[in-house]
Amino acid sequence: MCFFDKTEQKAKKGGATTLLGRWGEWDGDSFNEQIYKDGLKCWQGPDRLTRVEFVCGASTELLSAEEPARCEYTFKVATPIVCRETVQEAEAEVEDEDDGEQAGEKAHGHGHDEL
Repeated sequence: MCFFDKTEQKAKKGGATTLLGRWGEWDGDSFNEQIYKDGLKCWQGPDRLTRVEFVCGASTELLSAEEPARCEYTFKVATPIVCRETVQEAEAEVEDEDDGEQAGEKAHGHGHDEL
């Protein structure tokens, strides 16, 4: 797979590759799914098509490749690019939790004031 270019299937023991689709478009407004279309025509069937679904992950890697329908493929790809929470948001969330715990400690007499 080459993002924004094409998806292919390579033979395990060498030989020709099969074009599963060329970059087509984003599916919807969320930018979490790409469609690669106009792949090699299936024998007595449609042109191959690939849907690539992006999910949040620490690194970019192919998680799965399936053929849910004849000549239609689905790839699931993990990538940090689609993660909704940024590092700054995560750090701010931790700071908010720490501030809340310190406020609770002071309210119950378990905390101390900084000098």
